[in-house]
Amino acid sequence: MAGSPASAQPLVTSECGQGQRTDRGWAVGRRLRVATQDLAAALLLSPQAAQAYGALGRTQEYAVILKLLSSRTGTARAAQMRRAISALEASSRS
Repeated sequence: MAGSPASAQPLVTSECGQGQRTDRGWAVGRRLRVATQDLAAALLLSPQAAQAYGALGRTQEYAVILKLLSSRTGTARAAQMRRAISALEASSRS
């Protein structure tokens, strides 16, 4: 089947000296998906943080997610998540 996902070609490619290669956007997308899933799970556990996160603008949301994305290890991401949730809870109290 020509239009099925199994036969779909990468949407973004770039020419390289030795042929064509797929863009690394899929790796960024996966990291973003994992970070946002982790954040969503943490927000479910903290209604105060969830309320504060819901009040953020797009730029502020991105700042929270960027800190999670830029964490190099799972341990660092967990620590950043705790800081983000604590900051969101504190902002909801004020």
